[in-house]
Amino acid sequence: MEACVHENEPLRLRLSCLDRDAPKTALRTSSLAVPTEESPLIASSQPVSPSCCICLDTVRPDDLVHSIPCRHVFHAGCLEFWYLYENDNCPLCQRPLLPQAAGGGNGGDPGGRV
Repeated sequence: MEACVHENEPLRLRLSCLDRDAPKTALRTSSLAVPTEESPLIASSQPVSPSCCICLDTVRPDDLVHSIPCRHVFHAGCLEFWYLYENDNCPLCQRPLLPQAAGGGNGGDPGGRV
């Protein structure tokens, strides 16, 4: 796998790999805007506003989110901060954040090392 940016910029490299494999989009235009579960506590006609479990604030329709495999929703900046501290798994379900890590690729190592 080719390096995303210069080797002397490990944080930028890590973020560019997150952006490449889990692209950012506004929640409103994301497939994540469609709820995957229904709750008997919320009427189906009520709009669902997910909250970010990292900062505990509401994720609004125009907020940027990353499209991660498990479909959990976090603010893009919150997830980037989480990911920069070597957290390669979803804060909620612990599934890999990046698809190649889930498929047994390079284990989430942005440099492609095994």
